[in-house]
Amino acid sequence: MNDFPLLFSPSNLGRLCVKNRIVMAPIDTNLADEEGSVTDALLAFYERRARGGVGLLIVENAQVDFPVGKNTKRQLSIHEDAKMEGLKQLSSVIGRAGARAAVQIHHAGRETTLEVTGGEMPVAPSPIPCGHLKTPVRELEKKEIRDITDKFIAAALRGKRAGFDLVEIHGAHGYLVGEFLSPYTNRRTDEYGGSFRQRMRFPVDIVRGIKETLGEDFPLSFRFSADEFVQGGIDVSEAQRIARALEKAGVDVLHVSAGIYESLPTLLEPMSYPQGWRCHLAAEIKKAVSIPVIAVGVIREPAFAEQVLQAGAADFVAVGRGLLADPDWPDKAREGRVSELNRCIGCNVGCLSERLTHAIQCSVNPETGHEQSGRMAPIQEPGKRMTVVGGGPAGLEAARVASLRGFRVTLFEKEMDLGGQMRLAALPPGKDKIRWTIEYYREQMKRLGVDLRLGREAALEDILDAAPDVVILATGSTPRCPAFPSLLTADDVLSSPPSDPGGTAAIVGAGSVGCETALFLHGRGYDVSLFEQLPEIARDMEPISAWDIKERLTRSGIRTHTGTTVLGVADMRLTTLETGEPPISSPFDLVVWAAGRRSETALAETLSRSPYKGPVHVIGDASKVGKIHDAVHGSYRVINELPFSFLPGP
Repeated sequence: MNDFPLLFSPSNLGRLCVKNRIVMAPIDTNLADEEGSVTDALLAFYERRARGGVGLLIVENAQVDFPVGKNTKRQLSIHEDAKMEGLKQLSSVIGRAGARAAVQIHHAGRETTLEVTGGEMPVAPSPIPCGHLKTPVRELEKKEIRDITDKFIAAALRGKRAGFDLVEIHGAHGYLVGEFLSPYTNRRTDEYGGSFRQRMRFPVDIVRGIKETLGEDFPLSFRFSADEFVQGGIDVSEAQRIARALEKAGVDVLHVSAGIYESLPTLLEPMSYPQGWRCHLAAEIKKAVSIPVIAVGVIREPAFAEQVLQAGAADFVAVGRGLLADPDWPDKAREGRVSELNRCIGCNVGCLSERLTHAIQCSVNPETGHEQSGRMAPIQEPGKRMTVVGGGPAGLEAARVASLRGFRVTLFEKEMDLGGQMRLAALPPGKDKIRWTIEYYREQMKRLGVDLRLGREAALEDILDAAPDVVILATGSTPRCPAFPSLLTADDVLSSPPSDPGGTAAIVGAGSVGCETALFLHGRGYDVSLFEQLPEIARDMEPISAWDIKERLTRSGIRTHTGTTVLGVADMRLTTLETGEPPISSPFDLVVWAAGRRSETALAETLSRSPYKGPVHVIGDASKVGKIHDAVHGSYRVINELPFSFLPGP
C-alpha cells in the first residue's frame, strides 16, 4: 500500500493532468552554453530527473530578453526562434522519461551584473539598485515596458510550440516581474506604478497577452514571492491581493515562493532553516484563491510533503534541491524505499557557490551535473578485494562506489559509529541535517553488504592480512593546535561538552568551525567571544550560509573580534593584539582553538614503507582538508576511475 496517497494521486493544473503532486522546482543549472542554447549536458540532467518519477518538471528560468535580461552567464534562453530546436529536444526528452514538461520564462531586471549582461546597464521599474548586488540600473521607459511584455508573450508561444505542457512566469525573487509587483522596488508615478492596480498592470498584461495568444486552455503558472522579507516589500496580505488579481487575469496555478536578493537566505535557504519553513505562505495564498497552489521551500522528505497536502496547505509540492541530491526521490517514496533516500542537507555548496563558476553540482550526489558521462562501469573481475580505512564521507563514498562497481569491500572505522567528522559537524545548532547523510551511508553500507569493522583502528597488520587488491586511506584530519596549556579544540568541546554550563568562553578562529562552536557553547549558557585574525568572519563558508551565521551570531549576542592576533594562552587568560592597539590579556573559563586542521597521514606513511605493493589511494581530508563536498566528489572520482589491470584496457 502507498504510504503517501495524496502525494501520488493525479491532479490537474488547469486542463493539464499530472500523474502525481510532485513538481520539480526550476533551478538554474549553468548547463546551457554561453548563448543560452540547450546542450547535451542539459538534456541529460533533465532526463535523469524526469526518469526518477516526478509528475511535473519545470525547466529552469529561460530568459526572454538577451542579454540585458540574463542573470547568469550560461542561462537558458527562449528569446529567439533560433533556440527552438534545442527547446523541442528538451521537452521531448522530459516527456519520453515520463514527466510533464514546463518552462519558466524570466527577465532578471535589476538583479544581475554588468559582467553578465555584457556591459549593458540592467533595467528596472525604478532606478533603485539591488542592495545586494549594488549594480547601477536605469528606469524603463513605457515603450520598453510594452516591448518586454511582447517578449514574454513571444517566449510563452515558443514554449508551447516547443512542446512544453505548461509555461510559468517568473514573478518571484525580486526579478523584473516581481519588481513591478512590489512597492519596495516600484516607485513609478505613471500607469505602471503607484497604486496596487497600476503595479499589477505589467504582470497582468503579460498574463492576458499569453492567454490570448496561446489560448485559454493552455495552462499558465505564475511564481511569486508571498513575502519578500524586506521592510516596505510584499507581505502575506499584499500577496493575497496579488493572488486574487492573477487568478482573475487568467493564471491557472500559483507557485508560492519567498524572498529577494536582499533577503537572500529566505530565497536559497541555508542548512539552519527548518523543513518546509515557508509552507505557511502557500497555505495563506490557498485561502485567497480557488486555483491550485504549489508550495516550495526545504521540502526534503515524502512524509513531510504528504503532511503539507493532507493539511490542505497546498495542492502540489515543489522539490528542487532534493532532486539534485536524489533524482529518484519520487520513485523511492512511491516504492516504499524511503530509507534509501539521499536527502539534501541544504549546504548550498554544489548548487550555489560551485555553480557561480561551474555547472550545477550537489555535495551529497557527485553525479549531479555529470549525467552525460554515464553511470559507473563494473570492474572486469567482480569480487576483487578493497580495504577502506576511515568511515567519514570520503571512506563511505569510496565503499559505496566500489561496491557498486563489483569490489568486495572491507571498511575499518576506529569509532563505534560511521560518519567521521560529520558526526561532530552535525552537533551545532542548525547543522542537524548532516545526520541525514550519515543515515544514508549507513543504509548503503547495509544494502551493499560492506564488511564493517567498527571500533577498530586499522593497523598495518590488518591491511597486510587482508591482502587487498587496492587500499583506500580516508583517515581524515586532526585539529591544528598550539601547545598552550589548558587549551581545548573545537573537536574536544563538541565531542565532550563541558559538564558545568555557563561561564565565559573564548574561541580562537572564526571560520565555519569556530562560528558553529560559538553557537554550540552559547546554547549551553556560555558568554562567547570569537577572535579572528582575518578582517572578516566565516570566510570559508558559502555566501548565504555565511550571511545566515553572521545574523545568528549577532542575535545571540556573541562578540566577534576581527583583525586580532592571539599571542598566547596562560592561566586561562588569552593575550590578543588588535591592529594599532597594545596587547590585551583577558580571563576566560574556557579557551577553544578552532583555527585549522591537518591531514592525518601516519598510516599512509607506514604503508609506503611496508611490503604491500598494491595500489594505495589517499582521499578526503587525509589528502587535503576540505568540506563534505570535496570528500564525496574526490572519492567518487578516484574509485570510478581506478586504472586497474583487471579493468578493460584502452
